[in-house]
Amino acid sequence: MPVFWEQSLDLSHVLIDSMELAQQELCKQPPTRVLPLLLLHGLLLHRQLYGMKLQAHRGHWSQVTLTQVLQIQDQLWASLSNPSAAMQELAASVFYGGALGDDKDREALISLTQACLSPRKESWGQPHTPQYLLATLMPSPELEELDAIAECKAQMHLLPTPPEPQVCGLSAGPQAWLLQRQSRALLSILQRSSPTWVPAPRGGSWRTERQLRQRLVLAKRRLESLQALLTNTIRQDESGAGCVVLGLNVRQPLESFLQMEVLELCQLVSVLQGDLDCLLQQLKGAPSCASQRCAAVAYALWTGRLPKPWRPHAPAGPQPPWYWLRQLSRRGQLLVRYLGTEVPKRIFHLSAFRHPRRLLLSLRWEAAFATDQYASSSNLPGCQGSSSNWLPHKRQELNSNPLHFQVVNDSKLTVPEMGLLLIGLQLWNAEWDPLAGALQDSLSSQPSPLPPVSVSVRAQAQSTNDQPPHAPHAGLATYSCPVYMEGPLGTTRLHSRNILMHLPLPTKLSPSICVQRRVHVCSPPLS
Repeated sequence: MPVFWEQSLDLSHVLIDSMELAQQELCKQPPTRVLPLLLLHGLLLHRQLYGMKLQAHRGHWSQVTLTQVLQIQDQLWASLSNPSAAMQELAASVFYGGALGDDKDREALISLTQACLSPRKESWGQPHTPQYLLATLMPSPELEELDAIAECKAQMHLLPTPPEPQVCGLSAGPQAWLLQRQSRALLSILQRSSPTWVPAPRGGSWRTERQLRQRLVLAKRRLESLQALLTNTIRQDESGAGCVVLGLNVRQPLESFLQMEVLELCQLVSVLQGDLDCLLQQLKGAPSCASQRCAAVAYALWTGRLPKPWRPHAPAGPQPPWYWLRQLSRRGQLLVRYLGTEVPKRIFHLSAFRHPRRLLLSLRWEAAFATDQYASSSNLPGCQGSSSNWLPHKRQELNSNPLHFQVVNDSKLTVPEMGLLLIGLQLWNAEWDPLAGALQDSLSSQPSPLPPVSVSVRAQAQSTNDQPPHAPHAGLATYSCPVYMEGPLGTTRLHSRNILMHLPLPTKLSPSICVQRRVHVCSPPLS
């Protein structure tokens, strides 16, 4: 019978172990001074259970970290007039935040550090927050030290398992995901530790080869159909190509961006067809290909993984290869529809694009060209008689015309002038209140649909007193919400480098809570 041992990261266990460690230290401090640090350490360790749902990288903290922090705090209180501020800065930037390489991970850690080490008095009474948990664990000031420690431990033992997610700086949703993840991990360990526990099906190799052959044939047909669709679209647009610089049609940057997306997808499909055809020939009895690329593709498809040569074209991260190939077909259909509309509606789904950031850049280029709408064509870049000073001048205009984002709650959609609408976005770790037009707490493990987002260019000359349409309700804070591309099964890589943009969303939650809970918007895979 296999025996498994795993260090518990449950909050109550971590807090009790940390309290006992603090008692063993030579430099003993009163519980009221130690408890905020113990809670911060416990919350950070407990949040590691949620892995990629809550952070880009795992934190590497241990009891050694806590020992060092306690020793430094004792020295600070003995030598400084304002030790609390110094301890908060050291904890956030050195002991816990020093090893974090991601900006959003560090932002969440700083927010948790402030909540535990420097909570505002008015926030102690707010339920479902780390500050409220700290107030619950804090012993009565009238108690002696031993009695205060005993009361702290008693309160720690009373914490539910698993703890209430909100007091850990989490939303309610990830707990269901965590239980499923732990169940799958335990099942996987059991299967690996005892090969005879689940007998292998007979004829497994033959069945796998037949299934692979069927999938290859189906995928190749789908790619051939997509290739024909894209090629026909490219031929229709070639006659309308105008003066081009840096891959953009200076008269219609947005249309040129769409054309470039179609062209890149067409080239990718051609390469993928060659990869699949090579593997199909091998399954039919042809000798193995000497190409390293073909070998890597074949090995990955046999094991059901996305081949490494394909991964640069999957911005949402690794995913099942057949799922990704179906997404390519859906992307191509949408791109052709966007280009083929006689009167462009300018309503887009971010997941349709390989380079979604370029969509926003093309909008800013469009605004820059609009400022010269009365200029002669001889002044356009790349054309005869163009000015050498034109490009730096336009770059300055790009910087002076920022993008304005606004969630549209109206039932009647109106595409803004010199702008576009983004649809299909989903909100994670919070939900959208359509009546208030703001973020609010969510008890669901599923994402909340976000209404269409209006994106427009606001010229620098526009008055700062002008209110944009659908302005946020007065009195609500604003949270700068990151937007990511979502992978299959709701997986999102929360690295800062993957952020497409930030949406300024009104929120009924405090922005610090949104930061702790990693509230974010995703563009889901195309259905």
